[in-house]
Amino acid sequence: MESLSTAFNRVDVANGQPIPEVAHPFYRLKTARLLKVHKRILTLSRPTLSARYGEEEADRIILESAERFRLLIPALPFVGSMLTNCFEYEIVGAVMALALYQAIRAKGEDRERAGELMVRVWEGTFAAMNQRLLRWAGWLYFRRPTWWLLRLFALRSQWRMHPGDFVFSFVPGDGKSFDFGVDFHECAIGKLLDEIGWSEFHEILCAVDFPMSDVMGTGLVRERTLARGDACCTFRLCAGRPVRRGWPLA
Repeated sequence: MESLSTAFNRVDVANGQPIPEVAHPFYRLKTARLLKVHKRILTLSRPTLSARYGEEEADRIILESAERFRLLIPALPFVGSMLTNCFEYEIVGAVMALALYQAIRAKGEDRERAGELMVRVWEGTFAAMNQRLLRWAGWLYFRRPTWWLLRLFALRSQWRMHPGDFVFSFVPGDGKSFDFGVDFHECAIGKLLDEIGWSEFHEILCAVDFPMSDVMGTGLVRERTLARGDACCTFRLCAGRPVRRGWPLA
């Protein structure tokens, strides 16, 4: 790890953009736990990386990704905890993914090849996870208490208490084509990626929603996205429906 840490620094992981030297107190207290979670996720990605680069190089990418994530933690914006913001951990997960994407790009891969590999990494990671637990989580999406909470979180987001946060609306189902939906009017992840000079990753990161929906059985259809320049992201979910996707994904 010592040799890796001297190969790049905080300026490199933010593409030359300024980021805080110290994390927000909320994330500073959680740093050790976040690093541990990231390490577990990277372990699940190892078979996919090994298939592309070989085991030794895959291990180097994993070590570099871990170091990049540590350097990126101070860039995380405080948007409230999971008790007040159901999408807080989405931002953390996005930065974890960005750290791996950066490590792959540093090997000389272009954006498209790195993006395709990230999709395979996500597919392999979800396949290695507890499928019953993922299906149960997907089942919870379609329970009315979940919808009530989403409505409350959506209203809170529209107060714009934190400038770096998501702003979204709950969309009731139409009884035919979808059970419920969420429209994102502002994307916390897109804002962060723009700030740290990695907007190229935004559309690629959106692709993770499709393999996730596959394993959870939530039947995602998304016709518009902020990453592609649309006015909002339109998530429409229907229990058990096949997920419609292709590449590039957004």
